Amino acid sequence: MTIQTHWQAWHEPYADENSPLSRRLRLVQQHIVSWLDQRFDERLTAISVCAGQGHDLVGVLASRADAQRVRGTLLEFDSGNVTAAQAAANQAGISNIVIRQADAGQLSAYAGIVPADLVLMVGVFGNISDADVEEPLLPCPGCALRVPP
Repeated sequence: MTIQTHWQAWHEPYADENSPLSRRLRLVQQHIVSWLDQRFDERLTAISVCAGQGHDLVGVLASRADAQRVRGTLLEFDSGNVTAAQAAANQAGISNIVIRQADAGQLSAYAGIVPADLVLMVGVFGNISDADVEEPLLPCPGCALRVPP
């Protein structure tokens, strides 16, 4: 018998295509697709922080003929989610994505995987209120990333 963690159960709403989580995933995937399409001739690196089961990056790459040009690392702390992400990558035939069980809050988790062309923090921001997401970004002078008004 396998024990399901809170973080594995958190992913259950993805099964309902009308859930807010599924709608958010589709939006994130659309942004990833657009970003990749704008860089169609480049080899790219990606990191997904608090990657969960890898639905965003693995989900996009699974449907792309050019998936092998993207080398990536998914950082996820929960072992069950790591297993699920690895299974999804394997099923999609994506061998250039490493799923690393690590605490994304530890600097050592990023050893050997930075710099990256794309850093996804969807898993981090998915667990923080909108107001709290805006707070750390807005006062950052010189930051390229801004929260849209």
